[in-house]
Amino acid sequence: MNRGAAKSAIGDSTGALADTERALSLDKNFASAYNNRANLRYEKGDLDGALDDLDRAIELDPKIPQTYYNRGRVYTDKHQYEGFQ
Repeated sequence: MNRGAAKSAIGDSTGALADTERALSLDKNFASAYNNRANLRYEKGDLDGALDDLDRAIELDPKIPQTYYNRGRVYTDKHQYEGFQ
């Protein structure tokens, strides 16, 4: 488990977001970090931000199944059923 995920698991979403942002500042192509940040944004109600991160994660690594699940969850919460891919 990475440090950001560990902080999220104990309810420290601010610390989790800070760690995830740091990971992305070090590696802009870290697909899992985009997925993690999307989850944090989703939890805060930032559905558009979560969707942006999930789209980027899929662009970088289309073989992470959890990212597709998370994107579907965001589309469902937005009641946006067209464009599911």
